[in-house]
Amino acid sequence: MDKMGYAKGLIRYTTENELQGKVHKTFRPRLIGYAVAMCLMVGAFFYVVLTRVPLELDVIRERDKLYSGTSQGLVENIYTLKIINMDRHAHTYKIAVSGLEGVAINGKTTVAVGAGEVSAVPLRLEIDPYLLQETNTDVEFTVTDKQDSKLHAASESRFIGPGR
Repeated sequence: MDKMGYAKGLIRYTTENELQGKVHKTFRPRLIGYAVAMCLMVGAFFYVVLTRVPLELDVIRERDKLYSGTSQGLVENIYTLKIINMDRHAHTYKIAVSGLEGVAINGKTTVAVGAGEVSAVPLRLEIDPYLLQETNTDVEFTVTDKQDSKLHAASESRFIGPGR
């Protein structure tokens, strides 16, 4: 600009308010709102990462038959438990069932799952038909680590028996 004889700063990135000498606000309400929203999202991300349980349980009920009878006269339902170990270490888990008095687990109740692996465990639940109160009963499968009882997962399913 000096070579052409014009004033300095004639061509620049500015606003009309700044040219008129008005005060430039750095912290506007929109900027503060964006900062608060970003802090909330970062906080939610860290909460999810720090409270993540490295174990997941999916219960899949056999769909071919509602129920079947055994040679001993018991009612039987077949399930497949998918145990997902999302930890970096292998774990050994215990399987338990609750919600139905007198039920017996026919299958493995202790399962070793490697780091980052999924294990499919077939289970049969058997019960005397006289112990069933209803045709459909809620049962809860619980998988607990043998070394650390705080590491556990649960999933609900249904036990179906003959009608009364």
